[in-house]
Order: sequence, then structure tokens, then C-alpha cells
Amino acid sequence: MSIIYSYPTTSPTLDDLLIGTDVGEDNATKSFTVQSLVSLINAAAGTGTVTDITISTVDVFLTATKTSQPGASAVTYTVGLTSLPSVDPAVAATQFLRGDNIWTTPTVSAGISVFGNGAQLITNDVSQFSFIGGGVSTTAGANGSVTVEVL
Repeated sequence: MSIIYSYPTTSPTLDDLLIGTDVGEDNATKSFTVQSLVSLINAAAGTGTVTDITISTVDVFLTATKTSQPGASAVTYTVGLTSLPSVDPAVAATQFLRGDNIWTTPTVSAGISVFGNGAQLITNDVSQFSFIGGGVSTTAGANGSVTVEVL
């Protein structure tokens, strides 16, 4: 048998074998794969190593761009919107992203519309109502509407 330092030095692979002693079987000599040792260590620690994460970018509203480099200590992404609001802060503060991925400023200040004679739209840009005096009656409708009647 050769002297141990006379063997060539190489990097191990997961399929390589290690010689060890099985203390549960009267110190029997056995072979173990490098993979079995890695699995045992990871199972005992309860952890593994995450080397990469993939974020699906099929979303209509969001983008995800990987910003970390291979071998970095952390996997990082920059997540953003596919459509951006106005660059003017005063305009951007009043905009919202519609379901069709377009930024828009609402035309209805509070979502209140006023109808007359049952179905004729008088205005759809009301923020509030103030009634002075008595004689006002309100009735809630089934679809979330409110009927106001001045008596």
C-alpha cells in the first residue's frame, strides 16, 4: 500500500467514495459517497443553500430584473411597474393605474353621480352633498345606490 501523501490531489465529486467507520456496527469499515455526507450535514442543520431564484415576469403590471451576480452572497431583484405615472409629482399624486395598465387621473372626484327624472345623468363630478333644513329622505338601493328625496 502506498503512503497517503503519494496519492494525487484532486477535487471531490458527489459520486466519490470516502472510507469511514460505522460505530453502530462494531466499528465496521464502510464506504460513503460525498453526496451522502452532504445530505447528512444539510439534514442535521435543517438548512440548505439557495443558489438561485427565478421570478416569473409574465405579470402585466410588474417587472422583475435580477440584480445580483452569480456567486453573490444574496440573490437580489429589482421589482417595478411596467407602466409609470407622470413624472410631474403634482400629477402623479392624483393618478391611479387602471386595469388596462394605463395611468389616469379620475374624472369623478368621489364617485358620486347625480341623476334626474330616473335616468337622465345631470353630473358625475360631485364630491359631497349638504342639505340645510328638514324634509330630506334617503333610501339605500340594492346595488349600493342611494336615493335622496326632498319632501
